[in-house]
Amino acid sequence: MSQCAAILNPGLTDQVLLYYLTENEQIALEHRPIDGAQHAKYTDNGTLPGYVVTPGSLCVALRQGVPYVYGFTKPKDEQTAPAAPAAGGSGGEKPPTGKISIISKVSPLYNPVTASLSTPTSKTTSTLPGLAACSDGKAIDYVYFLNVHTDEDGNTFKKIFQATITAGSDDPNVGALEKCPVVYGQSKLAAVTLQGVMGRLVFFQDLGTTSKKEIHYINPGLDGEPHNVPDTDTANHGTSIAVTYIGNSAGHTLFLYWLSKTHDLMRSIGTYEAVSKTWAWKPSETMTGAGYVEQEGAIAAVCDGNHNHVFYRKSGGKEFSSFKDDLANIKI
Repeated sequence: MSQCAAILNPGLTDQVLLYYLTENEQIALEHRPIDGAQHAKYTDNGTLPGYVVTPGSLCVALRQGVPYVYGFTKPKDEQTAPAAPAAGGSGGEKPPTGKISIISKVSPLYNPVTASLSTPTSKTTSTLPGLAACSDGKAIDYVYFLNVHTDEDGNTFKKIFQATITAGSDDPNVGALEKCPVVYGQSKLAAVTLQGVMGRLVFFQDLGTTSKKEIHYINPGLDGEPHNVPDTDTANHGTSIAVTYIGNSAGHTLFLYWLSKTHDLMRSIGTYEAVSKTWAWKPSETMTGAGYVEQEGAIAAVCDGNHNHVFYRKSGGKEFSSFKDDLANIKI
């Protein structure tokens, strides 16, 4: 089962950088042409065992022209050679139950997202799988992760936390998104930066019921109020979530990808209503040409302006497939 992240190559925009975790707890990178041409596959030539938690989660954000990849890493006292992978693959995409993982920058260099006395390590660790990142494109990365939040009465809830990382500083500002509702503990996260002063959106699954866990979103850069994405009640519990965005003077559109309980790749499209300042969502659609996605598999999506490129492993597959979602017939 896979963990991956993808972003357009800032130096060659007809190419996608696809990052994923290997079984020896390292980061692999493949350069995928957006036209679907042949690509060079990653080859392990004897890389030493790493320290990235596998299974785990990956996310990537572009800051000052450099893609920064974030993931979960082991505490120092656990950074030993990993056990042999279980038969059938590399496992799910959540840190082992009860194991504390550190949110870390894992590419282009390794450095935990923690630091000084003002930001103790405990603020940027988690035993939960959700992780996402986006950037203002200039000097700030926003990394989102799940953690346990304790209120004034001592009650504990699973909440989304935001770590604000500024270029030139290793001391992030960390805090819970207070207006965020209680989040499903195995929820994955996705984040995207919007144009201008529109802020940024973080997507997640709420606690819901035993049978339904809808996808919701909040805008921590503005009001922080939660909103649901209609017609996502068929989402697999703990589905991977990926989002792309197109914004210009003509309008703003979100493309949200997620997995159903039957492992179909699904798409929800949201358009921004300027008068009400809300997002209007179309009914979800099955991406019939994508085939079935591996159980609990990760998905990553990148937009080149004309297509969305969605990366995932098909059910029973060993390599990452790419589904090209043509936007030509979609009103944006």
